Amino acid sequence: MISKRIPKAYSIWLIPNGENYIILKNTIIELSHIFKGIKFVPHVTVVSNLDYSEKFLSRKVEIIAKQVEPFNIEFNKIDYYNEFFQSFFISVKINDDLANIRKFAKSYFSKMDEEYNPHLSLAYGNIESKIKKKLKREIYCPIKSFKATELYLAYNDEVNFKWEVVNKFPLKQ
Repeated sequence: MISKRIPKAYSIWLIPNGENYIILKNTIIELSHIFKGIKFVPHVTVVSNLDYSEKFLSRKVEIIAKQVEPFNIEFNKIDYYNEFFQSFFISVKINDDLANIRKFAKSYFSKMDEEYNPHLSLAYGNIESKIKKKLKREIYCPIKSFKATELYLAYNDEVNFKWEVVNKFPLKQ
């Protein structure tokens, strides 16, 4: 079941750090110039569409973070869909760690979508498929994985295309 997208809601993210963050952020900025598009923080969404208070969510995300040890997010390939928010992205392999963090989240947010397509977006927008197909052949991503060490709570304002990290919690050490 896929629920209707809430244009102003919260989500839980994993964000690359260090050099990986810089490389991915620069790629997103470069593509946003090409497509006259939107700039955003590189992230892999764990859960989205959360319509709860920030205080409630912060408590729950902190609890989830304390149950999960740092783990690797492994990239698969650059791909694209004809969807605004999954327009051009790097797909992510679902490993046991990523499945477990989703399971923990499901215990707190029962209305989560069952379908999960983990990815790190590189561009948002209504971009022509032929352009994305060409770009897919031309873009090289030197990053094959990154170590997830924190869980982030982000506020998503998809009306004004603004995303803000409101809290972050270290994974279990």
